[in-house]
Amino acid sequence: MELIKHPDGYYYHPSATIGGGAKIGEGVIISKETKIGEEVTIGKETIVYEGATIGGGAKIGEGVIISEETKIGEEVTIGKGTIVYEGATIGEEATIGDWVKVREGAIIEGGVTIAEYTSIGDCTIIGKRTKIGRFITIGEYVEIGEGAIINRSPICIRNRHYLNEYCQGKVSFGCKVLNFTEWYDCWEGLCKKYNESPEWFEKEILPIIKFIEEYQKINPLDGELKC
Repeated sequence: MELIKHPDGYYYHPSATIGGGAKIGEGVIISKETKIGEEVTIGKETIVYEGATIGGGAKIGEGVIISEETKIGEEVTIGKGTIVYEGATIGEEATIGDWVKVREGAIIEGGVTIAEYTSIGDCTIIGKRTKIGRFITIGEYVEIGEGAIINRSPICIRNRHYLNEYCQGKVSFGCKVLNFTEWYDCWEGLCKKYNESPEWFEKEILPIIKFIEEYQKINPLDGELKC
């Protein structure tokens, strides 16, 4: 069945469900069996593919691609040009910046903030209230715990093994439970494994550790976090 053109200039499939109060921009395409919640805003030229769900109150920017079977929670904000790939989930009240890529099967839990031009790999899990800065690449199958802070760019987290090999279950990236010595031991082990020099550690990693420790003095995290 062909798409129907709405008087407001967007196109939708008859099987799509669009909640009351939704504001949908010109040129938007809403495919079959999609569910758009109440009071949702969708910017111009965005495409919502088959089976996707967008929760109530969400704000989707212009030129966004919401792929098949994705789930966007309530009150989520997604910036322009972002791509949410097939089967990804973004939890309620998360904020995703402009030109971000959330790849297949990734899970972004509630309250997460991801800045612009960042990429989240396939099947990666980002814990609640985590903050990720701009121009950061996180690879496939990474698990990042709640309340983590990744705010130094450019940085590339390659995979779960890279994060956790020497942390021995004690740390999610940016976790409160490590003191400075434990951080050093953890990253020193990574330096050895990946043949990085001590100078690399001093230049690239030490500033991140110090930033996180100072941040946690001001904004302490509750509970014990683990890999």
